[in-house]
Amino acid sequence: MSWAKSNGVPKTNPTRLLELDYSAEPPRARLLASTDRLGAHVRYVTLSHCWGDSVPLRLVHSNMGAMEDGIDIQQLPRTFQECFRVAHEVGIRYLWIDSLCIVQDSEEDWQREAGLMEQVYSNCYLNIAASESSNGTEGLFRERDPRSAGSTYVQITWVVQERFLSPRTVHYHQEQLAWECSESFTLEGLPAGVDLRKDASTLFKQHNASIATIPLSADKLYKVYELWDTLVIRYTTGCLSFSSDRPIAVAGIARVICHHLNLAPSDYHSGLWRPRFVEGLCWIVINTPRKTKHAFMNFQKTAFWAIRLGPGSP
Repeated sequence: MSWAKSNGVPKTNPTRLLELDYSAEPPRARLLASTDRLGAHVRYVTLSHCWGDSVPLRLVHSNMGAMEDGIDIQQLPRTFQECFRVAHEVGIRYLWIDSLCIVQDSEEDWQREAGLMEQVYSNCYLNIAASESSNGTEGLFRERDPRSAGSTYVQITWVVQERFLSPRTVHYHQEQLAWECSESFTLEGLPAGVDLRKDASTLFKQHNASIATIPLSADKLYKVYELWDTLVIRYTTGCLSFSSDRPIAVAGIARVICHHLNLAPSDYHSGLWRPRFVEGLCWIVINTPRKTKHAFMNFQKTAFWAIRLGPGSP
């Protein structure tokens, strides 16, 4: 079963893609303002990166024509350049990067494209995560001491849609590369065959793939809602460049969860599910020295589970 099918997401191309041309001198990237002419679903790479305090080149109305003509890759931030290089090395000619494929000075375009994020990441061939970089100037690659590639615990910051929905992700860290997919989570320095999924703090890819194969039952409901609660707890502790992105990002995940629960999109609203509306209201705010974190309490092992509303309840 393909990852896109297990997510319940049809195979489609993003609205816009960047097309690489390494035969040009210097190499160029051209914006495809409409991917309709590409026809069938194509392999493309996505980039998960932090904008930070260094705002990269952005797609706006005034430069769309120039980007359609092609831009010199060497003029882009280092992270973008190295992402293009990785895509080229693995034989992928199309890329999707949020700042270059969503019109940044159009609220209408942003709202429309933000609603398609679960399709963009679910259908990508590979997600490249600049996990060590705080902005676009720091890049993917690092000067490393080979002796440091030992068995080391790696803390990976959450990027909710990119990490949860992408079929496979390669994380570029200071000392090692990490590979994550529904079948494995491993590091360069680990012995062959060692899988960190059982020790890692996240099992979402694995759970999402396995849940999709289970017929709808009380046990499946428990597992899906437990997955959702854990996801929201993790996500609400993260940092986003724009806090307004949170509801839209979580809604993208919710559309995938809907497929597992056989629910309509209208059964979800602002973090609440119709079949467990009462339970969903039971959340608290956790204050920490660094910031305030909003966390949904997991009441599935308490009496609240007993009052869960049925799927047909109002």
